[in-house]
Amino acid sequence: MDLLQKRSTWIFISLILLMGLMISVIMLGFIFYQLFDDDSLANQDIHQDQIKTLMTVVLTMEEKTATSQSSQDDLETITQRPKETETQEAVSVQYNQSTSLVTLTAISDPQTNANSFDWRNHNGGNWLSPVRDQGDCGGCFAFSAIAVTEAAIRIANNDYNMDIDLSEQYLISDCDYYSGYGEDSGSCCGGYSYEGLDFIMNEGVPDEACMSFTDGDNCECEEDYGCTGEFHIGEVVCSNTTCSDRCSDWEDRLVKLDEIGYVENDRESIQQALREYGPLAGAMLYEEDDQFDENGIYRCQNYIDTEDLLHEIVIVGYNDNEEYWIIRNSWGPDWNGDGYFKLGYGECGIEEDVYYGIIF
Repeated sequence: MDLLQKRSTWIFISLILLMGLMISVIMLGFIFYQLFDDDSLANQDIHQDQIKTLMTVVLTMEEKTATSQSSQDDLETITQRPKETETQEAVSVQYNQSTSLVTLTAISDPQTNANSFDWRNHNGGNWLSPVRDQGDCGGCFAFSAIAVTEAAIRIANNDYNMDIDLSEQYLISDCDYYSGYGEDSGSCCGGYSYEGLDFIMNEGVPDEACMSFTDGDNCECEEDYGCTGEFHIGEVVCSNTTCSDRCSDWEDRLVKLDEIGYVENDRESIQQALREYGPLAGAMLYEEDDQFDENGIYRCQNYIDTEDLLHEIVIVGYNDNEEYWIIRNSWGPDWNGDGYFKLGYGECGIEEDVYYGIIF
């Protein structure tokens, strides 16, 4: 009886296995039919294309994710770099040469379409050095170039409290001749901020203590009487100081810009350069006939062309709602209340001659 039961069990199991095998063969045949059927092959191609497209999207997303993570890691590395120490006597700073323009972008306004921007009140601080007074000397170009360079140093070091005071006198006197620069960087008879920036980039400039400003008094360049300074060669050299009066260790105290450049003369380009690079050197017409309007915005009456741009200044911000640039002047910290003023968009040729200067 036990033997009969065992045989019955094996027969039952064999039948089940056989039925399973038959069902598998039938399903396999159906699958092969589907694969070689023309319509099915067309659908299969579509499915394959869809799969390929999906894989491409996934791979692209993975690449973007990896790139974004890499960029974030690089940005954190740069913005968290240790600052180099600076002695009070030697103003030249040992800059991190691996730092690139991303540093400037990192500390500029994250709202690239912001309606207003001001380097005097940005990320919790004022990135500009104190406003200075050019006095009787027509050396506005030097005060413009130096202010841009001082701001560039603070921005490159990500430190708006950095104590930096460079020598305008170094650009105004005859140091361009002593250095073999080959160009006239300007004097009390005037000059251009671009040439001042170019001189700083190629030759460097020391700190104020190395060569203090002496041309504020009794050094003018009068049209009828020429230069009233102690040292003058026509209008090329007009100063109370010669370069031989600089400090003995001036070479160890030089600071240089890494790059300067022209900014396209449209509002958007200037605003972008201002946010990304820092305060910009500019030029404008300034005459007694011009005046401030009822909103405290300076307007020009007689601007004609770029030959009338007689005063070099610094552009430090803007306001789109009221349509003006924020301008740093060089007539002392008390002029117009704080040494700054508002200049209307497109007024006085302000957008025609704009330059940046940066340190990597």
